[in-house]
Amino acid sequence: MCQFISAIVKRNGDVFCQPEYTDSHEDLLDSLGLQDNGNEGFVRIEFIPGEKIDDPKTWNLKLDETNPPDWWTPDLSERVRDYMISLVGRHIVRESRNILLGGWWILTDGAEVTRVNGARIYAMLGSSSVTMMRGSSSVMMMRDSSTVKEMWDSSSVMMMRDSSSVKEMWDSSSVIMMRDSSTVKEMRDSSSVIMMRDSSTVKEMRDSSSVIMMRDSSTVKEMRDSSSVTAMWDASSVKEMWGSSSAPRKP
Repeated sequence: MCQFISAIVKRNGDVFCQPEYTDSHEDLLDSLGLQDNGNEGFVRIEFIPGEKIDDPKTWNLKLDETNPPDWWTPDLSERVRDYMISLVGRHIVRESRNILLGGWWILTDGAEVTRVNGARIYAMLGSSSVTMMRGSSSVMMMRDSSTVKEMWDSSSVMMMRDSSSVKEMWDSSSVIMMRDSSTVKEMRDSSSVIMMRDSSTVKEMRDSSSVIMMRDSSTVKEMRDSSSVTAMWDASSVKEMWGSSSAPRKP
């Protein structure tokens, strides 16, 4: 299974990866016009976050090959690892920035970004914050007390943990998973939450917004139009439901 960051390394030591667009080795091979016939002279690698996501020296280099070629030596492996450490380091934001325009990033404690447009953020850590996300921007992981104040267009958050929060979600924005005390204050249009756990909260959902599962003390204060909750467990509650909204009971 391909993981962040996936890369192709050629026999001469050249490294190819496009974390902004894909974590798929096959996509990378297709883009390079390489065929997996045993004669191309390349290997697949993955550079996987370690104990500290914002310290690339703790990341792990993994060779994703059953039978590594003879030319994949410890020396080449070390050189590739040094390159990947440098690459990740250039994409860690630790300070205030007005805008992140495209690209891929890791936001760590102290990062304050006013606007994110069309960028992929792998992780938001510590007290990092984004004021506005637009375009097809995405956050793969939010941890600690990281926050996003507004999400527009098709922006999305894949996972929220700890006390991370999103204040507003508009258009087709979505959250795949919310855990611990994560919070979304408002969701509109076709926004959706796939899973909410612990004390997660959505204050308002409109139009075709939906929650697939809510557990523990999760709460939605208001749902309108065709919003729906598929399953509610424990102390979850919905204060108002409008239109064709539905909330099947716990089985």
